Amino acid sequence: MNPCINATRRNPKNLQRVDTLSDTDLKFNVLQDGLASLEGSATFATVKSLEHVELPFRLNAEGQAVLEIRLDRLEKWDSACLALLVEWKARATRRRINLCYSKVPEQLRALARLSNLESLLLEPCPIPDQIEEEGTSS
Repeated sequence: MNPCINATRRNPKNLQRVDTLSDTDLKFNVLQDGLASLEGSATFATVKSLEHVELPFRLNAEGQAVLEIRLDRLEKWDSACLALLVEWKARATRRRINLCYSKVPEQLRALARLSNLESLLLEPCPIPDQIEEEGTSS
């Protein structure tokens, strides 16, 4: 699996690794099994390209499939971002993957609150042996 997927508005089928993002870029970064992040601009123009991204879960000590997606690298979003997060949560639930979102920007929480979706973003990550990025701590 490509650890860094970039989708651009100009050509959503063109998936490639990039280091800089414009306001039409959205990346789904697989940091390690069970841990990913969403980075860039999650808007109507970009989210469609990530609708069917593979969810990189891992099995925790209890044998449960778990996935944490960090949202702190999002720079721009709209209601399409919330729709994508709802879709991923529904897909994860169907596949019995315990998906949670962490490091949610306050403005995204406010948008979720207006849409009555705040509980989706506020569910604690019930991952007992929560993963840390190498060299960092939450």
